[in-house]
Amino acid sequence: MCVTAFRPQSDAQHRDQFVMSVSARNGTVVRKSSTAASSLTAAFSAVLVLGLGACSIEAAASSAGGSTAAASVERAAVEKVALTGLDLQMDLCTDPDGPRAVVRARPAESSARAAVPAPLTAADVTARIDRCLVRTEELVVGAALKGRLTSAIGALPEVLGNEEARDLGGGVSRIDFTSVRVGPASATLDAEAQVWAHSVTRAPEGQWADSTPVSDQVWHFELVKSPQGTWLIDSMTGRRVGGGGP
Repeated sequence: MCVTAFRPQSDAQHRDQFVMSVSARNGTVVRKSSTAASSLTAAFSAVLVLGLGACSIEAAASSAGGSTAAASVERAAVEKVALTGLDLQMDLCTDPDGPRAVVRARPAESSARAAVPAPLTAADVTARIDRCLVRTEELVVGAALKGRLTSAIGALPEVLGNEEARDLGGGVSRIDFTSVRVGPASATLDAEAQVWAHSVTRAPEGQWADSTPVSDQVWHFELVKSPQGTWLIDSMTGRRVGGGGP
């Protein structure tokens, strides 16, 4: 709290003296000066200006603290959306609860699996596609990115119908945001990420083995804020470190 006060001395003394007291959060400053009665108005003005200055400093500090906190919240929000988008691209809704803003370790590999997941039924495939289309629509606003993801989702029946392989999804094992710029209605992010995919394939001899390729990549995200205040992905482009696409 910031309080500004002008307090003259008693009637016998106020012609010769005034006291300025400014109470601020960091303590009290008291200045005394000898003056004539004609200076009282000027003295009051001086106290008022000094007090308002203290209040302004306090208000500015509070505003700066609030702005920093708000910026931190917005940064966390856009980073979460970017990671969710990358998880969506890698996993394509294999995870029934996905996509999620989580970093997941690459699964361990086995050259001879004891058990292999059963192939999905036609109803399972349809449910996965429908789920993925809905979640893409909820997360992505950019037409080019939406088209790319929709095309990949549309190819799922062929991928999941392969009798010699089982698609077990994918994920992000590491992500470091190297640049985050957030404005009132848009945000851009750059990140270094490590992504992986998981499948099991059957060898000619009949054995099933894991395949978990991993790739170090760099990504650029552009987000926009919807009228409802939700961050959505407008574009998401990446390349392998050393060249090539994601």
